[in-house]
Amino acid sequence: MELRIGPEVAPGRVRFRIVYGDGDSAQVRDYALVAVDAATGRWKVDEGGGVEMAATVVGDELCCTFAVEGQILTTRYRCAGDVILFELESFARDAATESSGGVASWRDLAIQRATLWRQR
Repeated sequence: MELRIGPEVAPGRVRFRIVYGDGDSAQVRDYALVAVDAATGRWKVDEGGGVEMAATVVGDELCCTFAVEGQILTTRYRCAGDVILFELESFARDAATESSGGVASWRDLAIQRATLWRQR
């Protein structure tokens, strides 16, 4: 996995590219991080084609939770020195368990973690 952040392509809009795999089999995902209200930590991830997802800086992490194809996913990116710690957690959207008091829970499907080192 490779993460390329920058450059700023317009005021408040930063290129955000994720590459999975290598060579001919590489899957490239081009996104943009767009400042909604950077002072309060509110951003959005623009996937293009009208798909935008809310993202929030919580403490020292950029977090984004969204639902797609029957799953709920949460991504987190945290800077730690010269590395970025990445985490993606997915839940089964159709397997909600509800209890009294309006509480619902979902079954975890997977957790993926990666440590991304800065390349110069």
